[in-house]
Amino acid sequence: MTIPFAVEIPVQATEGDRDAAASATRASSAASTATPGKAVHDDPGGTVSETPAEPAQVGPAPAPEEVPTAPESRDDGTLYIEQMGGEAAVKSTGGAADSVSASFAYTTTTTQGGVALGGGDFGKTTGSLKHFSNVTITPGTGKFSVTADLKQTVKWDTRATVGPNNEVDITGENDADLTNANYATAASDLTPDVSDLKGRPPRTKFWAKDLTEKHEKYHVKDFIDIGKSSATDAETWLASQNAAKKEDVPPLLDKAWNDKIFKVWDKFTDPPAVEERAYDDGVASYKALADAIKAKGDKGGYP
Repeated sequence: MTIPFAVEIPVQATEGDRDAAASATRASSAASTATPGKAVHDDPGGTVSETPAEPAQVGPAPAPEEVPTAPESRDDGTLYIEQMGGEAAVKSTGGAADSVSASFAYTTTTTQGGVALGGGDFGKTTGSLKHFSNVTITPGTGKFSVTADLKQTVKWDTRATVGPNNEVDITGENDADLTNANYATAASDLTPDVSDLKGRPPRTKFWAKDLTEKHEKYHVKDFIDIGKSSATDAETWLASQNAAKKEDVPPLLDKAWNDKIFKVWDKFTDPPAVEERAYDDGVASYKALADAIKAKGDKGGYP
């Protein structure tokens, strides 16, 4: 079917203008065949590579490139071009895309121990979240069903007895290590400093192992919760996607992992925010301990 196309341009063209138009038409035809490009893979490595060659087209063969014809001046002053240059646009409505439904089995293994404490660490927590495993993609009526495992390993630990610089562990206001001579320092050391990571206590001579364990367990909960919520968000995102064939689903899973899980998990567990949340959670407990020590000491309760 031929669709008539007409437009009026109210400009008087001279013979020189017509020659210039012919040159412009040929230049435009040549430019239309160039296809430069570069692809940036949106992955943690941030790799950059040249755009791969276009895949072979499935379906009807594309229309051959039309050979442009030279403009022809007619006696009535018009400029006639039989065919402009460039490839004909070809599109097929075949191969309807199906929806994607995903269900991820998220599991976390938590272990105390197995982490190397740094020179100044009272405690430490590490998390390791792996890409999808045991992936199954099942074609169905109008959709692809995906199941996969998402596994995270979290390890944590604290100092066993004394702090990294021989700080004394205080278990409560009745701890035997507290005396009339040192209780004020202990109370100061265990008072949360809200200007430092929203509540980190100074701990120059004294520390509290039980409250440090509580701090590390808060980190563990952080790692577990963000992994779980990210997996749910990835499932939701995939439900909004479509795929023409099952081989199109793995790239969608890669994108879901990278954008909806890994990047979110990685940012959420970055300092200082990850430490601020944990110290803020411990403010009330540290303050209660420090206040109890000071109150007993001020009343002459220590030897």
